[in-house]
Amino acid sequence: MKKLSVSVFMAVIAILVGSLTSQAAGIPSATGPYQGQFTGFVSGDRGSEAPITLDLIQRGEDISGTLSIGEGLFIDGGWCGAVAVPAVEQAVTGKTVKGHPDQLDVELSFNVSNIKIGVNLESRISADGKAIEAEAKIDLPWLCGRDPQILAELERES
Repeated sequence: MKKLSVSVFMAVIAILVGSLTSQAAGIPSATGPYQGQFTGFVSGDRGSEAPITLDLIQRGEDISGTLSIGEGLFIDGGWCGAVAVPAVEQAVTGKTVKGHPDQLDVELSFNVSNIKIGVNLESRISADGKAIEAEAKIDLPWLCGRDPQILAELERES
């Protein structure tokens, strides 16, 4: 079960901002509110917390960049196991909600050890563009007993 939790966490990190892809040519050069570097903390279960940094480039609705999470995050998947998350750096891409450039809302599903796992990521940037609040809900099978949530609060670096 611990293997399942580690696999689930690594998959969630890979899709926190979207699916992994390379940036396509021909994307408009205009930037948006998610452009820049943001730092803060991501929190998990049992009061755990880890530093997080997002270095983002936004062109129109498309967002790409790098996500870095330090040590300290803990995720409890109930009967499916719990894991202390190692530090990770991951390339990420995603899109804003059409008509709402201040929001990301991504729903994904993937298989881990032949078990379907769902993730719903909701993110909003403040009106002044200085802060991001995000929540990722991991939808584990009912037999796990609980669906972990990961919360993040970040502020724009000067």
